[in-house]
Amino acid sequence: MNKVAQVKDFIRAGIFVAASVTFLVAFVAPSAMAFVHSVQVSNQVNSIPEAVIRADRESAFRVVCPQYAAASTWERWTNGFYREISWCKDYENRL
Repeated sequence: MNKVAQVKDFIRAGIFVAASVTFLVAFVAPSAMAFVHSVQVSNQVNSIPEAVIRADRESAFRVVCPQYAAASTWERWTNGFYREISWCKDYENRL
């Protein structure tokens, strides 16, 4: 193998490494950072004491849950608002 061919192979390898690093930085790193952030947010939400959540729901169910009770099954499945207040099904007998 002559020197010119070796230099060309070296340049090709360098371009491949540069492209791989660019791909990792542009696509993989942001996804990993977003995943880590979502785990941190999830852990923050899960750190709220159960007693506080129950007390909050107890004070809000008379206002919020009639909307949940009036919604159709389709709305409860497809609308994010109703999915977030799906805890209202535990209070339907108290409305």
